[in-house]
Amino acid sequence: MKLGYFTMPLHPPRRSYVETLKEDRAAILLADRLGFSEAYVGEHVTDIAESVTSCAAFLASLVHDTKTIKLGTGTLNLPNGHPAQLAATVSMLDNMLEGRFIVGISPGGLPSDWEVFENMGKDRAGMFVECINHMIAIWTGEPPYNLQGRFWNISTEKTMIPDIGQGIIPKPYQKPHPPIVVTAVEPFSRGLTEAAKRGVSASPVQSFPLDTLEFDDFVSEAKVQNAHAWIAFGSARDAANMVISFKRLGYTPSMFVARGAEQAEFITRVGQDAEYAIGIAAWTPTLRTPGNAAFVQAYRAKWSAEPDLAAAQGYSACRVLEVAVRRAGSVDSERLRATLERLETETPLGRYRTAPGTGRQIAAQAVLVQILKGRGEIIWPPALATARAVLPYPRWDQRTLMTAGE
Repeated sequence: MKLGYFTMPLHPPRRSYVETLKEDRAAILLADRLGFSEAYVGEHVTDIAESVTSCAAFLASLVHDTKTIKLGTGTLNLPNGHPAQLAATVSMLDNMLEGRFIVGISPGGLPSDWEVFENMGKDRAGMFVECINHMIAIWTGEPPYNLQGRFWNISTEKTMIPDIGQGIIPKPYQKPHPPIVVTAVEPFSRGLTEAAKRGVSASPVQSFPLDTLEFDDFVSEAKVQNAHAWIAFGSARDAANMVISFKRLGYTPSMFVARGAEQAEFITRVGQDAEYAIGIAAWTPTLRTPGNAAFVQAYRAKWSAEPDLAAAQGYSACRVLEVAVRRAGSVDSERLRATLERLETETPLGRYRTAPGTGRQIAAQAVLVQILKGRGEIIWPPALATARAVLPYPRWDQRTLMTAGE
């Protein structure tokens, strides 16, 4: 099993910027010494809590002080940049690292970055796709490039002087380019891409910009298509706005599943209209896994607040590491790695067990949560269910207003 590291990074906004940058750098140097295989660093321009403004510049500071660890951008937020500049930056970093480099890309997820780069409200998904296509074309093609697109046209034809190298963008060290990894932004998910390669289609499949606030056009199209199921991957806000459009246009699919519908924010936004929506959750406070009830109780007592997924993941990771250290009898990275590969233990997230040779988690599973009487009830898998599913999704004219005590 190989161990990797990702950091946003995240710090209290009032801390010294110099100190936090040094700490973030020291963490990756430690990961390299401990034998970690990869480290990814995020970037945001307009967030002093997540204070790396250029992950590429940050990684460049680590080139000569790391030995074996591969460094990755986590991520380059493509709509906020220019394909030529991004391609050139990647090429330089890949050469500086002599191949110890992975390109992580995404459309970016911070609204204040969208605003400052003037792409809020634009087709950021389309910009993302065009940008990476241009970057790959630069890496694999030859000058003067002459690339045409909706958002960027790239050429050095008028100014190229080949004899002195002018008009030529450097090539990456790895051929034809470094490995490219994409964050789980559903319009470009690996599952959909691989299905398309094999001739499998899903109709209709729609994508929407991250700043979409109204889904009337999508709902109208679903009504025309007589779509019986609506399955969406977004945020709690997106799920709430979908429900608002459903009710306004009188659309009731037989099943409504949306990532984010399991969150308290979703119920807060739409009240009783949240009823019967199904969400996808890696964890809930009511999950009947060993130690979860005690964890939730202790968290509430300590912080006077409800734990969220990040808290459960952090606690579970520490529990796994604690068990591994005790069984290994050491903090040596090789002994820990071997112990973690064989380890089976219970956590609030579920059972920890990994696949031999890959390190992929194969025991814990997500749950489906349906909103019933204002609460998120687990309806699948059956062994963890706290309620029976209510299907089909009731029509709006069949619903009754719940009163206090129901």
